[in-house]
Amino acid sequence: MPRPSSFLTHFESHVGPQLATLARVQGTFVACEIVGYSVAYSALLHHAHKRGAAFLPDDAHERLEGWAHTALLAEIDRADRIRAVAERGIP
Repeated sequence: MPRPSSFLTHFESHVGPQLATLARVQGTFVACEIVGYSVAYSALLHHAHKRGAAFLPDDAHERLEGWAHTALLAEIDRADRIRAVAERGIP
């Protein structure tokens, strides 16, 4: 198996946490119906591309796209669960 490039390693270690935070924010926005899924997904990829995702190897870019979908769906679910609990507690 080939070693990942230093750019890929740098991208994952520095941009990855930023994308995870942005996924949480965008997932919350979707759950609260502030934005639609496609807008949230586009925001994630736009941020990644502003940080150099276009220079990732093709397979890494495909993994990034898959991760973005998975992370966004997980964060939408998380925010939906939190909202449901909060709504049950409101008289």
